[in-house]
Amino acid sequence: MRSGNLSGHQSYDNPYLFHGVTMLTALLRLFALRPILAGSLVGIPILTLIMLGLATALFLKLLLFVVLPITLGLWLLRKVRRAGRNDEETPKVQTL
Repeated sequence: MRSGNLSGHQSYDNPYLFHGVTMLTALLRLFALRPILAGSLVGIPILTLIMLGLATALFLKLLLFVVLPITLGLWLLRKVRRAGRNDEETPKVQTL
């Protein structure tokens, strides 16, 4: 065992890694002491992602099963009505 290394781990030789470990330990200790804070810090982003996914699925279903059939129905209705007209009744469009 080297001097200055109490636990025998090599990770404590790097001060940046040691700082990261102590910061993580302090954060876990804070979460253990204040579970509501931990739940809000961890849970709110997860709930936001879940709600965003559900809203996206709802929007896509609305688009696919409501908007698209109505649009296709109106397009077909207009196409059938135009095909039923005589050529004299259809307005002539002037092109430049």
